[in-house]
Amino acid sequence: MILVPKTSKVKIILKKVCDMMMRKNCGCGKRVVKEKDLIVINSCPELTLQVSKPHNIYFQITGTVTCNSTPLELVNVNLTSSSNSIVKPIAVKTNSSGEFSSKGRVLSDSWSTIEVTATIISNGEPISKTVTINN
Repeated sequence: MILVPKTSKVKIILKKVCDMMMRKNCGCGKRVVKEKDLIVINSCPELTLQVSKPHNIYFQITGTVTCNSTPLELVNVNLTSSSNSIVKPIAVKTNSSGEFSSKGRVLSDSWSTIEVTATIISNGEPISKTVTINN
């Protein structure tokens, strides 16, 4: 056993040895990740949107809002479209199956493209899906 006086040089050497040992045991000098450091990316909610081709001047808009395949009820869904398809933006709510639906109306017979967007707000951030129908 060797007695070493507790000087600042000895403390520095011991600290370096401890740091080297920890680096070796913890994965190449990376710090240990704690639970509060983790960012969990969640795919909830999930939004689907379908738009049918117009029949006469009307087309059907349908979709779902789910989280891990569980339907979400009473979610506000804002539907908007390209200028020549829906008269004005529409707000709908999902039912107990997480489904929403509405009818759109084409404003002119000479439409070439209809673009419909469904938007929901989750944690203050918009989540949108867009479907484009070509004539």
